[in-house]
Parts: sequence; structure tokens; C-alpha cells
Amino acid sequence: MPVVTACRKRLGKTAAAAVALLIVTTVATAGAQTRLTADEVAHRAVATSATLAARRADVDAAAAAVSEARATLLPRVVGTARYARLSPITAPSVGNIVVTPDPGEISQQNFPVSVAVRFPVLLDQYVLQAGASVPLSDYLLRFPHTTTAAAEGASAARANQRAAAARIAGDARALYYEWARARLQRDVAVSAREQTRAHLEYVKSRRDAGGSTVADVLRVESQLAAADLLALRTENLAGLLEDQLRTVLHDPGKQPYTVGDDLDAATPAAPTSGDAATSRALEERAELAALAHMSAVDRALGHATRALVLPRLELYGGILSANPNPRFFPQQDRFHTTWEAGVSLTFSPNDVVAGLAVARRQRARAAATDAERQTLAEAIRAEVLAAARAQQESAGAMATTARGLAAAEESYRVRRALFTEGRATSVELTDAETDLVRARLAAIDARIDAGLARVRLQKAGGESP
Repeated sequence: MPVVTACRKRLGKTAAAAVALLIVTTVATAGAQTRLTADEVAHRAVATSATLAARRADVDAAAAAVSEARATLLPRVVGTARYARLSPITAPSVGNIVVTPDPGEISQQNFPVSVAVRFPVLLDQYVLQAGASVPLSDYLLRFPHTTTAAAEGASAARANQRAAAARIAGDARALYYEWARARLQRDVAVSAREQTRAHLEYVKSRRDAGGSTVADVLRVESQLAAADLLALRTENLAGLLEDQLRTVLHDPGKQPYTVGDDLDAATPAAPTSGDAATSRALEERAELAALAHMSAVDRALGHATRALVLPRLELYGGILSANPNPRFFPQQDRFHTTWEAGVSLTFSPNDVVAGLAVARRQRARAAATDAERQTLAEAIRAEVLAAARAQQESAGAMATTARGLAAAEESYRVRRALFTEGRATSVELTDAETDLVRARLAAIDARIDAGLARVRLQKAGGESP
């Protein structure tokens, strides 16, 4: 039989060729559309993400906090310049003294008189003052921990930025593959609709010639209605996902997108070991690093707070240049410069109670962060193992769906040839068409799922975008 012989020869071709032909056919109709790849989508999503811009601002703020913490290591220096005008008062008398108008002998013209003693009142006050303090106890007990906390906070902010970038890139790639799936399914649905429409016209012509029945026509019309519905749904889904993709890319344009990746290359080179991927993920995931740094922040702040329960030792010194200088008596209408230096030891029971409570709170927060990190590590392990198994499954699915597609295409070709020769019924041809559509959709799903599995494994493993 010539049809069977042709079938056997055609099945000798590789199944991969059938899949490649399917994908190339659907992608090659790009026209003036914008070609997108998964890597390009991830790059543009990361570059334009408002969430990542916020994380970058957090990194800048954390870096400023480190500078602020280091600034506390410097002695505190304060300078003051002040002018004041005082309200006039009557200078109080401190007593009387007896004086003669002119030195010499007392006479009728140079008779002693009693004069009230008053000090001058200077209404214009000028002050130039500078002081410095060195908190010796803070240098030893508090500042090392506060600077450590600030540095750990900056590291946590950078880790959160990396985690956000990886999450945004992974989500963008996943959205790209889902959109590619919908786009290719739409093309398959449109092709199936046109194929069914041509089948319907042929069956109608055979019915008019007496070669087919009304039931055959109705069966194909029912299949055409189902193909129309499938095309409508896939068109709507592709449009919805394209709108979401445009939002992620912050693309204000209206030019349609087209798939730019070679989906046949989505097959992993080799299945990834779940244990190896888990070990790498626990070392590389930025979320775990961020939690570790946050725990270190809480512990460092707890140590810094405990310093409040101890007396505070401080060196201080200052210089004063004033007119009048309050250390000179009586007041003189001129600038005098004086200085002081000393050491102080302060202690407050209130600081002890508050410091112990705050330190206990910081320890509790650190313990909570450690528990959260352990929970996240367990979730990451489950995520990595699931992604690794999905990757292994996708490799087998791609091979089996490729063989299934090649067989379905050959079956459809044979059934159509037999149908045209009058040796197969319309029902058989309709079933072959349905099997072909299913095989094409399954082949697309397998390749998209392989790409998604690779993306999810990279994301779960903590690979940088």
C-alpha cells in the first residue's frame, strides 16, 4: 500500500525536526514585531523596576548610617559665638569710701567726702566659646558595637537588593515563558482553525457529491466551533500576558512582541543534582544572607545597649573668650580668654533599667530572625528539590512530546491521504486533526515547562540575574 509505505518512510525522520518546524513556523511570522528573549526581558525588568530602585535607596541609606556611626568615633566639638544686649539697670552700691578731691593735705577746699562704690554695668556682651568632649567609656563599650551594627545593616541592605533583583529577574523570565506559551498556543489554535475550516469545505463538497453524510458535516462544524473557541481564548490570554509583560518592562509603546528565544534549546544539558543545588542555594541565596546580617545587627545593638548600665566616663575641655569674661571681677570692657579641662563620671539607675530591657528585646529579635532564617532555609530546600525534579521531568517530556508530535503529524498526513482516496472516514480524519492539535500543544508545553524549570532552578539556587 503506497500510503503505508510513505508513512513508514516519514516516521524514520527525527521527532525533533517536527518540533523545530512547529516553533520556527510560529516564530517566523514576526513581521514588524519586537523580538524578545528571556534574558532581555529580565534585564529590562531589573533596570526599570521601581521596587529595585527602592532597594537601591535602602542601600544608600544604610551606607549613610555607616558614615553616621563612624562619625560618633570623633570627639564632640562644639563652637559658640554669641552677642547679647542687656537691659540697663542701676548699678548696686557695695558701700561708701571717704576720698579727697585732690591728694594732699586736707583743707577747706580739699575736704574729705563720702562716695558710694559702684561697679560698672556692661550692657553689650560678646562671647566666643569652644568645647570638646571625649566619651572614653563609649569608645570601649558602645561604639564598636554600633559601628558593627551599621556595617551589618549595610550588608543586609545590599543582600536585600540582590534578592530583589534575582526575584524580579526570575519573575520576568517566568512571565516571558508563560507569554511565549500563550503566543505559540494561539498560533497553533489559529492554524488548527484554518485546517478545520478547509476540512469542512472539503467534507461539504463531498457531501454534495454523495461521498459524505450530513453527520460528517455536522461533526466537522462542531470541531470548527471548538477551534474558534480555542483560538479566542488563546488570543485573549496572549493579549493579557503581553500587557503584563509590557507593564513589567515599562514599555509605553504599542508594537506587538514576538518570541525571540530558540525554545528547542531549552533542554538542560544534564539534570541537576538536587543535593548539589540545595547546598549551593543555602550558600548563595541573598535572602538568607540578609537575615544573617539582620541577626548580627540585633546582637550588636544589644551589646551596645548593655553599655548604658555602666557609669559613663568622659573627658571634656573648653576655651572661652568673652567681653566681659564672667571669671573676671569686676567686669571689664575688654576680651579675656580662659579655659577649663576635666573628667566626669555619670551614672543613672534609670539607664540601667532601660538598658537591660532594650538589650533583652534585641536578643529576642535576633533569636526570632535566626528562627525565620531556619524556616526560610527549609523552604528553599523544598523549592530547590522541586525545581530540580521539574527540570529532570522536563527533559523526558521534551523527548516524548517530540516523538508524539512526529507521530501525530504523520498520522494526520496518512489519514488525510486515505480520506482523499475514499479509504478513511471523516470521523477518522477529525480524530487525527484533534490528536495533532493536542500533540502540538503538548510539545509547546514541554518546551515552555523546560524553560520555566530552568528559571525556577536558577532562582531557587540563588544565581545572580
